[in-house]
Parts: sequence; structure tokens; C-alpha cells
Amino acid sequence: MIIRDRNAEQLLKDWARSANAAVTIENNRMKIFEQRSLSLFQINWPHNWNDVTIWDYWKREHINLA
Repeated sequence: MIIRDRNAEQLLKDWARSANAAVTIENNRMKIFEQRSLSLFQINWPHNWNDVTIWDYWKREHINLA
């Protein structure tokens, strides 16, 4: 997951802490390791969805949430 925002790292850390999600955050990127955390992100992400890019490492393609 890539967030394009100048405060992306802090936004991701705040979200992960509040959601108690199994993730790793580095700069503006977040790696999600389980379906539960992805579902929580889809339901609870309070910021602009136009700034979110999701990449599926297994399928090697973007995930379209729309």
C-alpha cells in the first residue's frame, strides 16, 4: 500500500495503532500481512482514497477497490 501525502507515515501509523492491524510501515508504504487488516483498512481508512495505491505482490497487479 502506498499513500501519497506529505504526512503519510504518520497517517499510516495512527491508523495501524487504532485498528490494531498486523502491518509494517516504512515511510509512505505499508505492508499488510493478513486479510483482516486489509478489510479493516478498506472499512476504516478516514483519509482521501485518491491518495491510496494498493499493489498485490502475489498477483503482481494493482487492487482496484472501487
